[in-house]
Amino acid sequence: TWTTIQLDNDAILDKTSQASNEIVSLATDERIYQKFVLLTGNFGTGKSTGILRIAADLRSAGTHPFLFRADEYIDIDATIEWLKVVPRTVLLFDDFADHSTTLQQLAERCQQAGVRLLLVCADRSARRPIISDRIESRYLDPSQAYWYGSLSDDDIERLIAKLHSRGRLGSITRWDAENQRKHFVVRANRSLFDAMAELEGGTGFRETVKQVYQNLPTEGLKRLYAASCLCYAQSNPIPTSIGADFAGVAPKDLVRLIENQCNGVLLLTRVGIRPPHRITASLVVNTLARAVRSEVSFELAKALAPHVDERSIRIGTREYRIARHLMNHETVIRNTHDNTQEHEGRNWYESLREYYDWNGRYWDQRALFESRFGQHETARSYAERSIQVHPHSFGYNTLGTVLLRMAIRQGSIEALDEGIKNLDVSKNFREWGDREHPFTAFFTSLIRYAQEWGIAEIPSHVRNDWIAWFREAQSSQIYSTHTGQEQLNRWQREWLQLAVAS
Repeated sequence: TWTTIQLDNDAILDKTSQASNEIVSLATDERIYQKFVLLTGNFGTGKSTGILRIAADLRSAGTHPFLFRADEYIDIDATIEWLKVVPRTVLLFDDFADHSTTLQQLAERCQQAGVRLLLVCADRSARRPIISDRIESRYLDPSQAYWYGSLSDDDIERLIAKLHSRGRLGSITRWDAENQRKHFVVRANRSLFDAMAELEGGTGFRETVKQVYQNLPTEGLKRLYAASCLCYAQSNPIPTSIGADFAGVAPKDLVRLIENQCNGVLLLTRVGIRPPHRITASLVVNTLARAVRSEVSFELAKALAPHVDERSIRIGTREYRIARHLMNHETVIRNTHDNTQEHEGRNWYESLREYYDWNGRYWDQRALFESRFGQHETARSYAERSIQVHPHSFGYNTLGTVLLRMAIRQGSIEALDEGIKNLDVSKNFREWGDREHPFTAFFTSLIRYAQEWGIAEIPSHVRNDWIAWFREAQSSQIYSTHTGQEQLNRWQREWLQLAVAS
């Protein structure tokens, strides 16, 4: 399950350097503790590279870094036995949220057994609420996470120097130093992913992966490649049996097919089929024609349906995680929408109804899809259906959001009141934990309502709700970080400015 890391040295980002110093200090400390250190940020900001760089520093310091290879389950007993024998071990985990429940159990077991545990984890910022909900603050302090955001000036200087030393500056190789810096600062807006995607090979990563897809010899392999990239863009290999169906071959023939015709393009692992890198997968998805994304995502969701049930949802199997992402309304819009009509996405959902009618998330996401395109009455019906199928905090949050959007469009106090009541149910739902969704929906919707209709039109009891919700948010762990407090202050400033203006 745990694999020793072999690395190359990469340019060190500022956040990586800061995190590495703390982690090396912790790893060489002989005291018994159980601690997680989180690297987080948006897509393509260098978290995965950072975790590998930290591993190199740990190895240089005489500790034993091990990287988890994203199997379905972690063997807690075997891991604890190893940590007893080799206490100077550091476990590193990319795409942390999907396995956070098991790792919480690992931390509890280590604490009970008096075994030291240091786990360095990385995941996208959008998944922090999941992590905060599942990992206790005694093991992971959300306010101490390392945020990977825009490249600093020092980051850019180090990246240019490293790329220059390897002859990997691509299309900006012959530019002078000032224009090379402008490429990162101005053209890429300090985004690591955007900057690097424009460099390699002169034509960029996107053109390269497009050519790889087009050069696959059969339509079956193209479908398999597209499906595997749709899955692995979210860090989940496509299950082997489903991959074989997409390729149009028997599972027993899949190994030979991949070795003979997809060597280096697709990897067949113990847990499924995937492209070599997650960034490659994301680039492929972005370059596929909309019609291809729509068809392949539909066939994939349909193929996964027999593998998704209450148990798979409860334990979070890979099949469920893939289906959950495919049904997300934003994913459906990206895969089906052509900026002129929404009927393709509507047809996508409707064609899957016979397979997922029992699933609350399916109706929840259909509701958000319809609400996104202004069909709030239809969206309300779907949100009500979601709660009927499975009463859950997300369902109440969706219904509250839909009702508030309806209130903003119609100027309806009745819809405003009902929307807030549903958000309150969602916020206090026993399964919810600490998440920001109802707070975000409440504050942003009331601000938009006041902008549209005037704050004086909002009844006094709703304005009092703002005060109560704001006080609760201020004392909540969700907004305990500096970033969280800044967000609350921005909402409060907007609300007060609207009040003064009225």
